[in-house]
Amino acid sequence: MLAVEPVPGWRIRVFSFAMPVILSGVTMASVAVGPGIAWSVELWAGSVLSAGLLGALVSTAIVQARTA
Repeated sequence: MLAVEPVPGWRIRVFSFAMPVILSGVTMASVAVGPGIAWSVELWAGSVLSAGLLGALVSTAIVQARTA
């Protein structure tokens, strides 16, 4: 059988923050290059950042706190 090793919580949180930021950032960039975005820079940058923060928040709720 395969042994499952616990992953440190910070790696999961970094991944959970980075993936939504990358995906929504690429989506916003492709829309900006193509048809264009009518939003201000602050609005679309804030939406990318809030996607990352929400991902980190969800990972915090899912990952159980480890005690030493």
